[in-house]
Amino acid sequence: MIVMKPIAVVYLLVAFLATCTLSLAQKPDLVIEQAFTEPPSVALGDLFSVHLWVRNIGDADANESFTIEFSLGEAKRRVVADGPVPADGQKQYVFSGIGPFIRTGEKEVAITIDPEGAVDESNEENNRKLIIVKVLPLASSDTGRGTATPAGDGTTGNAGSGTTLPPKRPLDLLPIIIIIVVIVVPCIAAVLVYVSKSRKKLEYDIKQAKVTLEGNVESELSLLQSEKQELEQAINIAKIKFYKRQMDEESYKGIVKDHQEKLTRIEARISGIEKRVTNLENNQADKNKR
Repeated sequence: MIVMKPIAVVYLLVAFLATCTLSLAQKPDLVIEQAFTEPPSVALGDLFSVHLWVRNIGDADANESFTIEFSLGEAKRRVVADGPVPADGQKQYVFSGIGPFIRTGEKEVAITIDPEGAVDESNEENNRKLIIVKVLPLASSDTGRGTATPAGDGTTGNAGSGTTLPPKRPLDLLPIIIIIVVIVVPCIAAVLVYVSKSRKKLEYDIKQAKVTLEGNVESELSLLQSEKQELEQAINIAKIKFYKRQMDEESYKGIVKDHQEKLTRIEARISGIEKRVTNLENNQADKNKR
């Protein structure tokens, strides 16, 4: 019978516990080492493929299958990735049919491996990666719809259609032509009719204003001429009375001076009105020539 010393028993227990602890501490740790889309830029509304390499930087193999989540803003899609991924090894995956985007510009695709925690990892905080996809308008994009060929073990996903957008044919423009004929042309015609009516009304209003102005001018001219005649007649009467000694010299001079001043103002107004009438006649004559 072999009898072990107490110290030897202690050493054996410590070694056993250390081995168990080390075994329990060994876990896989999955990270996304590299990822890109194919094609690098996609047309608005098109699907695309994502190539990614998953590396296990942990101390144990990741034997379980796990999901990979693709987030395009609020839209999310999860696919299954098969294991295993050996410790200190990597595995390539290609997933097609991702998308589409509904807005153009540079958009982010957030990729998360094992979001459900199916693989017990030593670090659950390093499972996410962002990539940028340039989304082009349909008219300016020459890329095809997203396609993919499965590569490596454990790849999943459905291949895209592999077709390109067909060029527009003349018949494709027929609905646009019909809309233009049915809606746009009547609108343009209505606008032209309105402009024509407005122009005629404006010409009529201008003509009426000219008639009114000419009538007022003639009336004012006639009134001024009557006042002028009355003042000239009053001056003549004052002269006759002065010569007949029926009026003294001082009164005669005062009357003549006062009437002459009024007469001068009236003549100036008559002259101004006559110039206005002449200008109107000349303008009308020029328009008739045109």
